[in-house]
Amino acid sequence: MVFFKKKLAILGKIFIIISLFSSKYYADVLDGSGNYFLEGIKFKNNSELSDRFLKRAMSLKEDAQVTASDLEENGRKIKEVYIDEGFFGAKVDISSEITKKSKLRVTYYIEEGVRARIGKVSFSGNSIVASKKLSGVVKAKPKSVLRFGYYDQSLIEEDANRIKRHYIKKGLGSNIVIAIEKNISNNGENVDLTFRIDESGLSRTAFSSETAEQAYVIAGDVEPEAAETVLKTEVQLENTENIVASSKIDSNDNTSIQTNTEPRKPIINKSSENVEILKKELENLARALEEKREVESLLSGYLTAEKLEKKKVMEENSALKNRMSFLENELNNKSAEFNVVKEELDKGKLKLKELEYNKDQSSVKIERLNSIISGKLSDIEKLRDELGTILKDARTEISKELDKIELAEISVVKDEPVKAPASSREAEIKPVKMESTEGKAPETGLRGKVLVVNESMNFIVINIGAGKGVYKGMQFEIHDGEKIIGKCKVIEARKNISASDIVESTKAIKKDYNVSEIIG
Repeated sequence: MVFFKKKLAILGKIFIIISLFSSKYYADVLDGSGNYFLEGIKFKNNSELSDRFLKRAMSLKEDAQVTASDLEENGRKIKEVYIDEGFFGAKVDISSEITKKSKLRVTYYIEEGVRARIGKVSFSGNSIVASKKLSGVVKAKPKSVLRFGYYDQSLIEEDANRIKRHYIKKGLGSNIVIAIEKNISNNGENVDLTFRIDESGLSRTAFSSETAEQAYVIAGDVEPEAAETVLKTEVQLENTENIVASSKIDSNDNTSIQTNTEPRKPIINKSSENVEILKKELENLARALEEKREVESLLSGYLTAEKLEKKKVMEENSALKNRMSFLENELNNKSAEFNVVKEELDKGKLKLKELEYNKDQSSVKIERLNSIISGKLSDIEKLRDELGTILKDARTEISKELDKIELAEISVVKDEPVKAPASSREAEIKPVKMESTEGKAPETGLRGKVLVVNESMNFIVINIGAGKGVYKGMQFEIHDGEKIIGKCKVIEARKNISASDIVESTKAIKKDYNVSEIIG
């Protein structure tokens, strides 16, 4: 039963998956034709422009229903933002996925490229105002020591408005058309700008400096150049009203009429010539009124842009404050870590000083030990020399003893008598060169007697030698009757006698004591 329930559950899941793939709600993943609620927007590889800056240019909102065309449209907007900021080679790719909640998650992969710099800035069509003067008005400049010279579309558009305000300030009016041409080169890394100015609709109008000063006072937080023009236009409109009022006076009256408005004081006569003058004045004032309206519209745009810029600055300022707060916290944390590290470093320095002190003390001790060892080595050398001398003397003494015994014609082999030499030359006994019998033990244990005891050199001479098989290193026991009183070791074996060191003894060894070979 359980098995069938598991099978039904698996079949149910398969049916749901097939239904999703065949429904219109899953079609967006396949062909981009479906509608989904947006869960989130991400940007990848955008190092120059922040996520927040890019989202302000988009119309997509989270939890809103979107289509594939909405995603593509906002991708184009992102690219336009990059172009406005001078990234002419920017590329935008779109990737979307369906979440577990059946919502759409969108990622814009951006290849920013290189931000363009301004190359040259030039002007054309400006016959009234010199290009050199206009160069000082615009803010867009090529790269120099004190500026980066990056391309910025909003800055360039504002430069066009600055040029227009400059013309208004000079009393030339606002009827001016400015076109901006861009020449992009070096794979989008360089932009040359040309401001093309159409001055055909301009006319110069003079204003007093006193009127300009009044405009600055009245304008308040409005830019002085635009405020000055507004005040001039208001004066012109007031003159218009006075002229129109004066024109209603009876034309049969021969007296002249003069308005009380400054700076213009037109005199109205009954002649047709004055009527023509009034018409021209009205035309000029109508034109001035139109210019005022354009200025008001321009000022409104400036104020709106200023508010947006102010809002942007406030947002950036808030972000900077948050960033500063974060950095302060990081700084505090790093300061605490630094203090811990500094404390550890101070401890390390103290430990190092202690080690250096111990090292110095050890060096002193080592020097003392070296001095003591040198002295001991010197003593050892002296002792070695003394021992060498003693051994040499001992060998000499042993050889003398052996020579004496041989000269005394002591026979140790079968008690044979020693024949006297025929002459003194034959009496000289030379040391016998013995063949080494080391490792060849005699068939039976050898026995002999002590012939000479040399207590000062601690050796004895026994009456058996190499002729009987004695060899250097052979050991004998020394007997006093039946009692063993010591041991000896052969140090030199001649033909009939041998010299042996006394290895151990329990009592003083005497001549004629017996010796027997130690076997095994």
